[in-house]
Amino acid sequence: MAWWQRAFKSPLVVFESWMSSCCGSIWSAMLVLLGLETKESPNRSTRSWRRMLLTEGLESRNLMAGVYENAVLADAPTAYYRLGDTPPVLPISDASGHGLTGTLLNTISLGQSGALTGDANSSSRFSASGNGALIADNNLLTPGTFATFEAWIKPDQAATGQFQNLLSKRDYTGGLGFEYQFVINPSGLLHFDRSLDGFNNAGIVTSNVPVASGVWQHVAVTVQNGFVTLFINGTVVGGGNGAGGPSANTGAPVQIGTAIGATSNFQYRGQIDEVATYGTALSTAQILSHYQSAATGTYSTTVLSHNPIAYWRLGKEQWGQTLFSVFDSS
Repeated sequence: MAWWQRAFKSPLVVFESWMSSCCGSIWSAMLVLLGLETKESPNRSTRSWRRMLLTEGLESRNLMAGVYENAVLADAPTAYYRLGDTPPVLPISDASGHGLTGTLLNTISLGQSGALTGDANSSSRFSASGNGALIADNNLLTPGTFATFEAWIKPDQAATGQFQNLLSKRDYTGGLGFEYQFVINPSGLLHFDRSLDGFNNAGIVTSNVPVASGVWQHVAVTVQNGFVTLFINGTVVGGGNGAGGPSANTGAPVQIGTAIGATSNFQYRGQIDEVATYGTALSTAQILSHYQSAATGTYSTTVLSHNPIAYWRLGKEQWGQTLFSVFDSS
């Protein structure tokens, strides 16, 4: 027997004897060494210990987390993605293919029943101040002379006496100005306004019929050479002259369902699904086709056929098994 084998033989024999007599299994021994159990605890089967490790694994891993993190950081990694970030930050994917991803904020209720028939994609529910989605500024998201914005919504209550933000590109703290906002006004009407210079309002257009409470409905707004048209369920419900040119890019983020920096006055409460923006003014026939396709299981295909700039489906399925944002800890 080699010297190194003899050097390790005795300690291993002692450890094996202790494990067998006091702990009963390697799983029990591991927990005793980690401080999660005492050797006086009743013996458990290997399966029982394995189940405990699976269900209580976060606690045991936390005991060693700082050691591993420090070891990695000591070697000056270029990037270090720990993949363990917790809510309130969740990722939101962009189905358009343009990569305009963002984050869901705060306690969002995921996996809610969606607006579409024959489509497994779910929706997200926004119910408290600060609940919503935030997409970082990008030149593609600044509306030009032609634009379309659409979503499926199911507000708890449409007429609340306050504004409810559906989709906007505006800094509600006042620091970066605003480019547009598509909201439900205090009376429950659709409301769209935009700015060309980033600060001054260039015109407000509201619908002539209210949004319904507690039911799914398709809402959209198109901008074409300054004329704004509002739609509910594929039907024109209002229109008027707005701003006739492209908005200045203020650097403000896109916000869905919330208005960071504003009071609860702009918080939307209810479900939102299938939010999309376009760099063109979709025709009345195209808007109607979007609404009608929701009942045939072809909605997402129809949306993508019209080349959206961004398409946020807001369903839990968009994250798969990855529910947390990825940050670089280096």
